[in-house]
Amino acid sequence: MISFRRIGSLSLKEFIHLRNDWWLPAFMLFGGVLELLLIGWATSRPIENLPLMVLDHDRSSASRSFVIAMENTGTFADAEYVFNEVGVIDAMDRGDLTIAVVIPPNYGDQFASGRPSVSVILNGAESVPATEALRAVEGVAADL
Repeated sequence: MISFRRIGSLSLKEFIHLRNDWWLPAFMLFGGVLELLLIGWATSRPIENLPLMVLDHDRSSASRSFVIAMENTGTFADAEYVFNEVGVIDAMDRGDLTIAVVIPPNYGDQFASGRPSVSVILNGAESVPATEALRAVEGVAADL
């Protein structure tokens, strides 16, 4: 069992060592501050050019304007169009896709009536880009 006297002696020895070698605490402080700044910079940058896949069953001007509005947010790269669900599933399985938007066949009619809806499929393996993609789609949908 270690006594408190021994712990006190070791602590005193370390403080004497730090007093004599002032470079060590200076570098410890500088390194910690530098690491904190770099992590803050890296995590505050906006997410851009996320892969986007669109399954457009409607193929109307309203659906095209919705996709163009999503591309104009800067969050997504140019949309890749597919013609069936297999393309979306394959891309999700490979991890090449962050978000897929499925536009229903009657989207143009829904848009004209003021209540359009789309389906969004997110890749949950990477939650931060998926959350950012969902926010961008919700923002575009709110502006319509």
